[in-house]
Amino acid sequence: MSGLIPIQVRPKDDWSGWDDWAQGVHPRLVKAVKASAMGGVLRCHRVPLAPTDVDALAQALYHMPRLESLRLSNNNIGDKAMEVLAGAIGSLTSLTELHLRDDDLGDTGVTLLAAFLPSLKNLTHLDLSSNHIGNAGVASLAEQVPYLPLSTLHLMNNRIADAGAIALSKNLPMITSLDTLWMYDNQVGPRGEASLAEALPNMTSMQADGLPGIGFQGWPRWKRETHRDIVEAVAECRKRGGTKLSYTVGVAAERELHDQDLSALSQALKHLPRLTELDLSGNGLPDTSLRSLTSGIRSCKHLIELNLDENRLLFIGAAELFYALGDLKSLETLRLSHNNIGNSGAMCLADTLSKLPNIRTLSINGNNIGEAGSISLTAALPKVPCMQQRDFPGIGWQNYAIWTEESPDVVVQGVNDCRRHKSTELSFANTHIGGDGVTAVARVLSQLPGLTLLDLSGTKMTDHGVTVLSETLPYLSSLETLSLQRNNIGTTGVFALCGVLLRLPRLKR
Repeated sequence: MSGLIPIQVRPKDDWSGWDDWAQGVHPRLVKAVKASAMGGVLRCHRVPLAPTDVDALAQALYHMPRLESLRLSNNNIGDKAMEVLAGAIGSLTSLTELHLRDDDLGDTGVTLLAAFLPSLKNLTHLDLSSNHIGNAGVASLAEQVPYLPLSTLHLMNNRIADAGAIALSKNLPMITSLDTLWMYDNQVGPRGEASLAEALPNMTSMQADGLPGIGFQGWPRWKRETHRDIVEAVAECRKRGGTKLSYTVGVAAERELHDQDLSALSQALKHLPRLTELDLSGNGLPDTSLRSLTSGIRSCKHLIELNLDENRLLFIGAAELFYALGDLKSLETLRLSHNNIGNSGAMCLADTLSKLPNIRTLSINGNNIGEAGSISLTAALPKVPCMQQRDFPGIGWQNYAIWTEESPDVVVQGVNDCRRHKSTELSFANTHIGGDGVTAVARVLSQLPGLTLLDLSGTKMTDHGVTVLSETLPYLSSLETLSLQRNNIGTTGVFALCGVLLRLPRLKR
Protein backbone atom coordinates (compact mmCIF):
# COMPACT_ATOMS: atom_id res chain seq x y z
CA MET A 1 0.00 0.00 0.00
CA SER A 2 2.87 2.37 0.75
CA GLY A 3 3.93 2.26 -2.91
CA LEU A 4 0.51 3.31 -4.24
CA ILE A 5 0.62 6.57 -6.22
CA PRO A 6 -2.49 8.67 -5.52
CA ILE A 7 -4.65 9.79 -8.40
CA GLN A 8 -4.83 13.58 -8.24
CA VAL A 9 -7.03 16.24 -9.74
CA ARG A 10 -4.83 19.14 -10.75
CA PRO A 11 -6.09 22.70 -11.23
CA LYS A 12 -7.66 23.04 -14.65
CA ASP A 13 -5.64 25.06 -17.13
CA ASP A 14 -8.83 26.72 -18.33
CA TRP A 15 -9.97 27.77 -14.84
CA SER A 16 -12.49 30.55 -15.48
CA GLY A 17 -13.54 31.46 -11.94
CA TRP A 18 -15.99 30.52 -9.26
CA ASP A 19 -19.18 31.25 -11.21
CA ASP A 20 -18.52 28.58 -13.82
CA TRP A 21 -17.24 26.22 -11.11
CA ALA A 22 -20.55 26.32 -9.24
CA GLN A 23 -22.59 25.01 -12.16
CA GLY A 24 -23.86 21.49 -11.47
CA VAL A 25 -22.35 21.35 -7.95
CA HIS A 26 -24.41 20.45 -4.88
CA PRO A 27 -25.89 23.74 -3.55
CA ARG A 28 -24.76 23.09 0.02
CA LEU A 29 -21.19 22.52 -1.13
CA VAL A 30 -21.31 25.75 -3.15
CA LYS A 31 -22.63 27.61 -0.10
CA ALA A 32 -19.89 26.15 2.11
CA VAL A 33 -17.12 27.13 -0.32
CA LYS A 34 -18.46 30.67 -0.70
CA ALA A 35 -18.69 31.05 3.09
CA SER A 36 -15.09 29.93 3.50
CA ALA A 37 -13.90 32.93 1.50
CA MET A 38 -15.10 35.12 4.37
CA GLY A 39 -13.46 33.36 7.32
CA GLY A 40 -10.80 30.92 6.18
CA VAL A 41 -12.88 27.93 7.34
CA LEU A 42 -14.63 25.48 5.01
CA ARG A 43 -17.43 23.55 6.72
CA CYS A 44 -19.31 20.94 4.75
CA HIS A 45 -21.11 18.36 6.90
CA ARG A 46 -23.63 15.65 6.01
CA VAL A 47 -23.67 16.39 2.28
CA PRO A 48 -24.13 13.40 -0.09
CA LEU A 49 -21.20 14.13 -2.39
CA ALA A 50 -21.51 12.66 -5.87
CA PRO A 51 -18.31 11.99 -7.89
CA THR A 52 -18.81 15.30 -9.70
CA ASP A 53 -19.05 17.08 -6.34
CA VAL A 54 -15.82 15.44 -5.18
CA ASP A 55 -14.05 16.62 -8.36
CA ALA A 56 -15.44 20.12 -7.83
CA LEU A 57 -14.35 20.17 -4.19
CA ALA A 58 -10.82 19.15 -5.16
CA GLN A 59 -10.68 21.90 -7.80
CA ALA A 60 -11.90 24.44 -5.25
CA LEU A 61 -9.27 23.44 -2.68
CA TYR A 62 -6.47 24.05 -5.18
CA HIS A 63 -7.66 27.66 -5.41
CA MET A 64 -7.91 28.28 -1.64
CA PRO A 65 -4.27 28.70 -0.56
CA ARG A 66 -5.19 30.69 2.57
CA LEU A 67 -7.65 28.13 3.96
CA GLU A 68 -6.86 27.43 7.63
CA SER A 69 -9.57 24.96 8.66
CA LEU A 70 -11.13 22.19 6.56
CA ARG A 71 -14.10 20.44 8.17
CA LEU A 72 -15.51 17.62 6.07
CA SER A 73 -16.88 15.34 8.80
CA ASN A 74 -19.96 13.12 8.38
CA ASN A 75 -19.90 13.09 4.58
CA ASN A 76 -19.09 9.39 4.03
CA ILE A 77 -16.35 10.41 1.61
CA GLY A 78 -14.83 6.93 1.38
CA ASP A 79 -11.50 5.68 0.07
CA LYS A 80 -12.37 6.21 -3.61
CA ALA A 81 -13.02 9.92 -3.14
CA MET A 82 -9.78 10.27 -1.18
CA GLU A 83 -7.93 9.30 -4.36
CA VAL A 84 -9.17 12.62 -5.72
CA LEU A 85 -9.04 14.75 -2.56
CA ALA A 86 -5.69 13.76 -1.03
CA GLY A 87 -3.54 15.84 -3.36
CA ALA A 88 -5.87 18.82 -3.10
CA ILE A 89 -5.75 18.68 0.69
CA GLY A 90 -1.96 18.47 0.49
CA SER A 91 -1.90 21.77 -1.41
CA LEU A 92 -3.39 23.67 1.55
CA THR A 93 -0.11 24.81 3.07
CA SER A 94 -1.84 27.26 5.46
CA LEU A 95 -4.11 24.58 6.91
CA THR A 96 -4.08 24.27 10.73
CA GLU A 97 -7.14 22.01 11.25
CA LEU A 98 -8.31 18.98 9.27
CA HIS A 99 -11.52 17.22 10.33
CA LEU A 100 -12.46 13.97 8.57
CA ARG A 101 -14.56 12.37 11.31
CA ASP A 102 -17.09 9.69 10.33
CA ASP A 103 -16.19 9.78 6.63
CA ASP A 104 -16.09 6.04 5.88
CA LEU A 105 -12.30 6.07 5.50
CA GLY A 106 -10.37 2.81 5.67
CA ASP A 107 -6.71 1.90 5.48
CA THR A 108 -6.52 2.74 1.77
CA GLY A 109 -7.96 6.23 2.15
CA VAL A 110 -5.79 7.11 5.15
CA THR A 111 -2.67 5.83 3.38
CA LEU A 112 -3.48 8.08 0.42
CA LEU A 113 -3.96 11.05 2.73
CA ALA A 114 -0.83 10.31 4.77
CA ALA A 115 1.37 10.61 1.68
CA PHE A 116 0.50 14.32 1.41
CA LEU A 117 0.47 15.24 5.12
CA PRO A 118 4.15 16.32 5.30
CA SER A 119 3.35 19.33 3.10
CA LEU A 120 0.94 20.66 5.76
CA LYS A 121 3.61 22.40 7.81
CA ASN A 122 1.07 24.31 9.94
CA LEU A 123 -1.32 21.46 10.78
CA THR A 124 -1.97 21.28 14.55
CA HIS A 125 -5.32 19.41 14.71
CA LEU A 126 -6.12 16.16 12.87
CA ASP A 127 -9.41 14.34 13.47
CA LEU A 128 -9.82 10.90 11.86
CA SER A 129 -12.17 9.44 14.47
CA SER A 130 -15.17 7.18 13.78
CA ASN A 131 -13.82 5.68 10.56
CA HIS A 132 -12.61 2.16 9.67
CA ILE A 133 -8.89 2.68 10.12
CA GLY A 134 -6.95 -0.44 11.06
CA ASN A 135 -3.34 -1.32 11.76
CA ALA A 136 -2.12 -0.72 8.18
CA GLY A 137 -3.70 2.72 7.97
CA VAL A 138 -2.42 3.94 11.32
CA ALA A 139 1.06 2.58 10.50
CA SER A 140 1.13 4.73 7.34
CA LEU A 141 -0.09 7.68 9.38
CA ALA A 142 2.57 7.06 12.04
CA GLU A 143 5.31 7.39 9.43
CA GLN A 144 4.18 10.89 8.45
CA VAL A 145 2.89 12.59 11.63
CA PRO A 146 6.37 13.30 13.07
CA TYR A 147 6.77 15.88 10.29
CA LEU A 148 3.73 17.82 11.55
CA PRO A 149 3.40 20.32 14.45
CA LEU A 150 0.38 18.39 15.76
CA SER A 151 -1.04 19.25 19.16
CA THR A 152 -4.24 17.17 18.80
CA LEU A 153 -4.74 13.78 17.16
CA HIS A 154 -8.13 12.05 17.29
CA LEU A 155 -8.24 8.35 16.34
CA MET A 156 -11.05 7.07 18.56
CA ASN A 157 -13.70 4.64 17.34
CA ASN A 158 -11.66 2.93 14.64
CA ARG A 159 -10.28 -0.61 14.26
CA ILE A 160 -6.78 -0.08 15.59
CA ALA A 161 -5.36 -3.08 17.45
CA ASP A 162 -2.05 -3.79 19.21
CA ALA A 163 0.10 -3.70 16.06
CA GLY A 164 -1.22 -0.27 15.09
CA ALA A 165 -0.79 1.12 18.59
CA ILE A 166 2.78 -0.18 18.74
CA ALA A 167 3.58 1.38 15.35
CA LEU A 168 2.14 4.70 16.51
CA SER A 169 3.97 4.63 19.84
CA LYS A 170 7.34 4.34 18.08
CA ASN A 171 6.87 7.80 16.60
CA LEU A 172 4.98 9.49 19.45
CA PRO A 173 8.16 10.80 21.13
CA MET A 174 9.02 12.69 17.93
CA ILE A 175 5.81 14.75 18.08
CA THR A 176 7.01 17.13 20.78
CA SER A 177 4.03 19.47 20.34
CA LEU A 178 1.36 16.79 20.91
CA ASP A 179 -0.73 17.30 24.04
CA THR A 180 -3.97 15.45 23.20
CA LEU A 181 -4.32 11.92 21.80
CA TRP A 182 -7.69 10.16 21.76
CA MET A 183 -7.72 6.42 21.04
CA TYR A 184 -10.66 4.96 22.93
CA ASP A 185 -13.20 2.65 21.25
CA ASN A 186 -10.55 0.74 19.30
CA GLN A 187 -9.28 -2.82 19.71
CA VAL A 188 -6.05 -2.04 21.52
CA GLY A 189 -5.05 -4.78 23.98
CA PRO A 190 -2.55 -4.92 26.86
CA ARG A 191 0.48 -5.02 24.54
CA GLY A 192 -0.59 -1.92 22.66
CA GLU A 193 -1.53 -0.06 25.83
CA ALA A 194 1.83 -0.89 27.41
CA SER A 195 3.68 0.33 24.32
CA LEU A 196 1.79 3.62 24.30
CA ALA A 197 2.27 4.12 28.03
CA GLU A 198 5.99 3.47 27.67
CA ALA A 199 6.21 6.11 24.95
CA LEU A 200 4.55 8.81 27.06
CA PRO A 201 7.41 9.60 29.47
CA ASN A 202 9.59 10.40 26.46
CA MET A 203 7.20 13.10 25.27
CA THR A 204 7.94 16.53 26.65
CA SER A 205 4.40 17.85 26.16
CA MET A 206 2.30 14.89 27.26
CA GLN A 207 1.76 12.77 30.36
CA ALA A 208 -0.50 9.81 31.07
CA ASP A 209 -3.18 12.03 32.64
CA GLY A 210 -3.62 13.66 29.26
CA LEU A 211 -4.64 10.35 27.70
CA PRO A 212 -8.10 9.53 29.08
CA GLY A 213 -8.94 7.52 25.98
CA ILE A 214 -6.14 4.97 26.07
CA GLY A 215 -7.22 1.92 28.02
CA PHE A 216 -10.92 2.35 27.28
CA GLN A 217 -11.69 0.47 24.09
CA GLY A 218 -15.46 0.77 24.20
CA TRP A 219 -18.31 -0.57 26.32
CA PRO A 220 -18.40 -4.10 24.77
CA ARG A 221 -14.81 -4.80 25.74
CA TRP A 222 -15.20 -3.04 29.10
CA LYS A 223 -18.11 -5.36 29.91
CA ARG A 224 -16.08 -8.46 29.09
CA GLU A 225 -13.27 -7.44 31.44
CA THR A 226 -15.36 -6.12 34.36
CA HIS A 227 -17.19 -7.90 37.18
CA ARG A 228 -20.85 -8.52 36.50
CA ASP A 229 -22.34 -6.47 39.35
CA ILE A 230 -20.39 -3.36 38.30
CA VAL A 231 -21.44 -3.91 34.69
CA GLU A 232 -25.08 -4.17 35.76
CA ALA A 233 -24.89 -0.97 37.82
CA VAL A 234 -23.32 0.99 34.96
CA ALA A 235 -25.71 -0.52 32.40
CA GLU A 236 -28.68 0.57 34.52
CA CYS A 237 -27.20 4.07 34.73
CA ARG A 238 -26.72 4.31 30.97
CA LYS A 239 -30.20 2.92 30.29
CA ARG A 240 -31.72 5.70 32.40
CA GLY A 241 -29.85 8.49 30.66
CA GLY A 242 -26.48 8.31 32.41
CA THR A 243 -27.35 10.76 35.18
CA LYS A 244 -27.46 8.52 38.28
CA LEU A 245 -25.10 5.67 39.18
CA SER A 246 -25.69 3.61 42.31
CA TYR A 247 -23.26 0.86 43.24
CA THR A 248 -23.89 -0.28 46.80
CA VAL A 249 -23.71 -4.07 46.50
CA GLY A 250 -20.12 -4.67 47.61
CA VAL A 251 -20.97 -5.61 51.20
CA ALA A 252 -24.34 -7.17 50.41
CA ALA A 253 -22.75 -9.51 47.90
CA GLU A 254 -20.14 -10.52 50.49
CA ARG A 255 -17.47 -10.02 47.86
CA GLU A 256 -14.31 -8.06 48.48
CA LEU A 257 -13.72 -5.43 45.83
CA HIS A 258 -10.31 -5.51 44.19
CA ASP A 259 -8.30 -2.71 42.62
CA GLN A 260 -9.25 -3.89 39.12
CA ASP A 261 -12.94 -3.52 40.06
CA LEU A 262 -12.44 0.06 41.19
CA SER A 263 -10.25 0.84 38.17
CA ALA A 264 -13.04 -0.39 35.90
CA LEU A 265 -15.56 1.73 37.79
CA SER A 266 -13.28 4.76 37.59
CA GLN A 267 -12.91 4.17 33.86
CA ALA A 268 -16.68 4.07 33.44
CA LEU A 269 -17.09 7.38 35.30
CA LYS A 270 -14.87 9.09 32.72
CA HIS A 271 -17.36 8.05 30.03
CA LEU A 272 -20.54 9.13 31.80
CA PRO A 273 -20.38 12.89 31.12
CA ARG A 274 -23.98 13.58 32.21
CA LEU A 275 -23.64 11.98 35.66
CA THR A 276 -25.22 14.08 38.43
CA GLU A 277 -25.61 11.51 41.26
CA LEU A 278 -23.05 8.93 42.39
CA ASP A 279 -23.84 6.58 45.29
CA LEU A 280 -21.01 4.29 46.46
CA SER A 281 -22.17 3.98 50.07
CA GLY A 282 -22.11 0.82 52.16
CA ASN A 283 -19.36 -0.97 50.24
CA GLY A 284 -16.67 -0.89 52.92
CA LEU A 285 -14.19 0.28 50.30
CA PRO A 286 -10.66 0.57 51.72
CA ASP A 287 -8.73 3.80 51.54
CA THR A 288 -6.44 2.62 48.73
CA SER A 289 -9.39 1.59 46.55
CA LEU A 290 -11.18 4.88 47.06
CA ARG A 291 -7.99 6.67 46.06
CA SER A 292 -8.04 4.80 42.73
CA LEU A 293 -11.52 6.23 42.09
CA THR A 294 -10.37 9.83 42.48
CA SER A 295 -9.52 10.44 38.82
CA GLY A 296 -12.90 9.06 37.74
CA ILE A 297 -14.80 11.20 40.25
CA ARG A 298 -12.84 14.29 39.20
CA SER A 299 -14.07 13.83 35.61
CA CYS A 300 -17.75 14.07 36.70
CA LYS A 301 -17.96 17.82 36.18
CA HIS A 302 -21.77 17.94 36.51
CA LEU A 303 -21.98 15.90 39.72
CA ILE A 304 -24.54 17.27 42.18
CA GLU A 305 -24.63 14.52 44.82
CA LEU A 306 -21.84 12.19 46.01
CA ASN A 307 -22.48 9.53 48.67
CA LEU A 308 -19.48 7.70 50.19
CA ASP A 309 -21.08 6.80 53.54
CA GLU A 310 -19.91 3.63 55.33
CA ASN A 311 -16.60 3.02 53.61
CA ARG A 312 -13.07 2.98 55.02
CA LEU A 313 -11.75 6.32 53.89
CA LEU A 314 -8.69 7.45 55.88
CA PHE A 315 -6.71 10.68 55.89
CA ILE A 316 -4.49 9.97 52.84
CA GLY A 317 -7.39 8.93 50.64
CA ALA A 318 -9.51 11.77 52.01
CA ALA A 319 -6.84 14.35 51.16
CA GLU A 320 -6.67 13.16 47.54
CA LEU A 321 -10.45 12.94 47.24
CA PHE A 322 -11.09 16.39 48.69
CA TYR A 323 -8.47 17.92 46.41
CA ALA A 324 -10.29 16.42 43.41
CA LEU A 325 -13.69 17.57 44.68
CA GLY A 326 -12.53 21.16 44.45
CA ASP A 327 -13.06 20.92 40.67
CA LEU A 328 -16.72 19.88 40.99
CA LYS A 329 -18.35 23.30 41.16
CA SER A 330 -21.89 21.89 40.80
CA LEU A 331 -21.66 19.66 43.90
CA GLU A 332 -24.51 20.31 46.36
CA THR A 333 -24.55 17.20 48.58
CA LEU A 334 -21.56 15.34 50.03
CA ARG A 335 -22.05 12.35 52.34
CA LEU A 336 -19.02 10.91 54.14
CA SER A 337 -20.53 9.49 57.34
CA HIS A 338 -18.95 6.50 59.08
CA ASN A 339 -15.51 6.61 57.53
CA ASN A 340 -12.40 7.52 59.49
CA ILE A 341 -11.00 10.76 58.08
CA GLY A 342 -10.03 12.14 61.51
CA ASN A 343 -8.87 15.66 62.30
CA SER A 344 -6.41 15.83 59.40
CA GLY A 345 -9.06 14.79 56.89
CA ALA A 346 -11.49 17.33 58.34
CA MET A 347 -8.91 20.09 57.91
CA CYS A 348 -8.42 19.12 54.25
CA LEU A 349 -12.19 19.12 53.79
CA ALA A 350 -12.39 22.60 55.31
CA ASP A 351 -10.01 23.89 52.63
CA THR A 352 -12.15 22.29 49.90
CA LEU A 353 -15.43 23.77 51.17
CA SER A 354 -14.46 27.27 50.05
CA LYS A 355 -14.09 25.96 46.48
CA LEU A 356 -17.61 24.47 46.37
CA PRO A 357 -19.97 27.43 45.97
CA ASN A 358 -23.14 25.31 45.74
CA ILE A 359 -22.62 22.86 48.63
CA ARG A 360 -25.76 22.69 50.77
CA THR A 361 -25.63 19.35 52.58
CA LEU A 362 -22.61 17.79 54.25
CA SER A 363 -22.79 14.65 56.39
CA ILE A 364 -19.61 13.57 58.19
CA ASN A 365 -20.72 11.98 61.45
CA GLY A 366 -18.83 8.91 62.63
CA ASN A 367 -15.38 10.02 61.43
CA ASN A 368 -13.38 10.40 64.67
CA ILE A 369 -13.18 14.14 64.19
CA GLY A 370 -12.03 15.90 67.34
CA GLU A 371 -11.92 19.50 68.43
CA ALA A 372 -9.24 20.61 65.94
CA GLY A 373 -11.14 19.22 62.95
CA SER A 374 -14.46 20.63 64.15
CA ILE A 375 -12.93 24.07 64.63
CA SER A 376 -11.50 24.02 61.08
CA LEU A 377 -14.85 23.01 59.58
CA THR A 378 -16.77 25.58 61.60
CA ALA A 379 -14.35 28.31 60.54
CA ALA A 380 -14.82 27.31 56.89
CA LEU A 381 -18.61 27.74 56.94
CA PRO A 382 -18.71 31.53 56.43
CA LYS A 383 -16.73 31.01 53.21
CA VAL A 384 -19.50 28.86 51.73
CA PRO A 385 -22.36 31.14 50.62
CA CYS A 386 -24.98 28.37 50.42
CA MET A 387 -24.23 26.79 53.79
CA GLN A 388 -24.58 27.75 57.43
CA GLN A 389 -24.01 25.73 60.60
CA ARG A 390 -27.65 24.74 60.88
CA ASP A 391 -27.21 22.69 57.68
CA PHE A 392 -24.15 20.98 59.10
CA PRO A 393 -25.29 17.99 61.21
CA GLY A 394 -21.93 16.22 61.07
CA ILE A 395 -19.81 18.68 63.02
CA GLY A 396 -19.39 17.67 66.63
CA TRP A 397 -21.25 14.37 66.31
CA GLN A 398 -18.92 11.47 65.54
CA ASN A 399 -20.82 8.57 67.24
CA TYR A 400 -21.99 7.59 70.70
CA ALA A 401 -18.71 6.01 71.75
CA ILE A 402 -16.73 9.21 71.25
CA TRP A 403 -19.54 11.39 72.58
CA THR A 404 -19.79 9.23 75.71
CA GLU A 405 -16.06 9.53 76.38
CA GLU A 406 -16.09 13.31 76.01
CA SER A 407 -19.32 14.12 77.90
CA PRO A 408 -20.14 14.43 81.65
CA ASP A 409 -21.57 11.25 83.17
CA VAL A 410 -24.83 12.89 84.20
CA VAL A 411 -25.49 14.00 80.62
CA VAL A 412 -24.62 10.57 79.20
CA GLN A 413 -26.94 8.87 81.69
CA GLY A 414 -29.80 11.27 80.96
CA VAL A 415 -29.54 10.84 77.20
CA ASN A 416 -29.23 7.05 77.48
CA ASP A 417 -32.36 6.91 79.66
CA CYS A 418 -34.22 9.08 77.15
CA ARG A 419 -33.25 6.82 74.27
CA ARG A 420 -33.85 3.59 76.18
CA HIS A 421 -37.39 4.57 77.16
CA LYS A 422 -38.04 6.28 73.80
CA SER A 423 -39.01 9.37 75.74
CA THR A 424 -39.84 12.66 74.07
CA GLU A 425 -38.74 14.63 77.14
CA LEU A 426 -35.17 15.37 78.23
CA SER A 427 -34.50 17.20 81.50
CA PHE A 428 -31.29 18.29 83.24
CA ALA A 429 -33.01 20.75 85.55
CA ASN A 430 -30.91 21.84 88.55
CA THR A 431 -28.02 19.52 87.65
CA HIS A 432 -25.46 22.35 87.43
CA ILE A 433 -23.79 20.61 84.45
CA GLY A 434 -22.13 23.87 83.41
CA GLY A 435 -20.66 24.81 80.04
CA ASP A 436 -19.23 21.37 79.21
CA GLY A 437 -22.51 19.69 80.01
CA VAL A 438 -24.58 22.10 77.93
CA THR A 439 -22.15 21.67 75.01
CA ALA A 440 -22.52 17.88 75.29
CA VAL A 441 -26.31 18.23 75.21
CA ALA A 442 -26.10 20.52 72.18
CA ARG A 443 -23.96 17.98 70.32
CA VAL A 444 -26.48 15.17 70.80
CA LEU A 445 -29.67 17.06 69.87
CA SER A 446 -29.36 16.24 66.17
CA GLN A 447 -29.78 12.58 67.15
CA LEU A 448 -32.97 13.24 69.16
CA PRO A 449 -35.30 14.89 66.63
CA GLY A 450 -38.47 13.64 68.36
CA LEU A 451 -38.05 15.66 71.57
CA THR A 452 -41.05 17.74 72.61
CA LEU A 453 -39.60 19.03 75.92
CA LEU A 454 -36.07 20.16 76.78
CA ASP A 455 -35.42 21.43 80.31
CA LEU A 456 -32.03 23.03 80.97
CA SER A 457 -33.08 25.27 83.84
CA GLY A 458 -30.62 25.67 86.70
CA THR A 459 -27.64 24.26 84.77
CA LYS A 460 -25.33 27.29 85.21
CA MET A 461 -25.61 28.00 81.48
CA THR A 462 -23.86 31.14 80.21
CA ASP A 463 -24.06 33.12 76.97
CA HIS A 464 -21.56 30.74 75.39
CA GLY A 465 -23.75 27.75 76.22
CA VAL A 466 -26.83 29.40 74.70
CA THR A 467 -24.87 30.25 71.54
CA VAL A 468 -23.73 26.63 71.15
CA LEU A 469 -27.23 25.36 71.89
CA SER A 470 -28.83 27.69 69.35
CA GLU A 471 -26.87 26.02 66.55
CA THR A 472 -28.50 22.61 67.11
CA LEU A 473 -31.96 23.49 68.46
CA PRO A 474 -33.40 23.68 64.91
CA TYR A 475 -33.05 19.88 64.67
CA LEU A 476 -35.86 19.63 67.25
CA SER A 477 -38.69 20.34 64.84
CA SER A 478 -41.21 18.78 67.28
CA LEU A 479 -40.10 20.82 70.32
CA GLU A 480 -43.01 22.38 72.22
CA THR A 481 -41.41 23.37 75.55
CA LEU A 482 -37.95 24.85 76.19
CA SER A 483 -36.94 25.80 79.75
CA LEU A 484 -33.81 27.90 80.35
CA GLN A 485 -34.64 29.82 83.54
CA ARG A 486 -32.30 30.23 86.52
CA ASN A 487 -29.14 30.46 84.42
CA ASN A 488 -26.53 33.16 83.76
CA ILE A 489 -27.77 34.24 80.33
CA GLY A 490 -27.03 37.80 79.25
CA THR A 491 -27.81 39.98 76.24
CA THR A 492 -25.56 38.02 73.86
CA GLY A 493 -27.27 34.76 74.72
CA VAL A 494 -30.73 36.28 74.34
CA PHE A 495 -29.90 37.57 70.87
CA ALA A 496 -28.55 34.15 69.83
CA LEU A 497 -31.69 32.48 71.14
CA CYS A 498 -34.08 34.92 69.45
CA GLY A 499 -32.55 34.11 66.09
CA VAL A 500 -33.45 30.44 66.42
CA LEU A 501 -36.88 30.47 68.08
CA LEU A 502 -38.62 31.38 64.83
CA ARG A 503 -37.32 28.14 63.35
CA LEU A 504 -39.14 26.02 65.95
CA PRO A 505 -42.71 26.02 64.58
CA ARG A 506 -44.28 23.97 67.41
CA LEU A 507 -42.69 25.80 70.34
CA LYS A 508 -45.35 26.98 72.79
CA ARG A 509 -43.36 28.17 75.78
